[in-house]
Amino acid sequence: MVKRCPYCEADLQKPIPSPKDVELAKTPKGGWTRDTLRDWGVPWPPPKGWRDRLRDIWKRAMQ
Repeated sequence: MVKRCPYCEADLQKPIPSPKDVELAKTPKGGWTRDTLRDWGVPWPPPKGWRDRLRDIWKRAMQ
């Protein structure tokens, strides 16, 4: 099954990340790269609440 972007319905390059994966993907400066966010289907610049939205989508997918 092809994963779809929660924002724009485009095909995701990688599976939806867990909250732990999101934290582990932070750069040394504490942010995320444009490429990482794109792979997760998050637009640039990331909208307010994007981490909460990914977490909610991940939780639903794990049920």
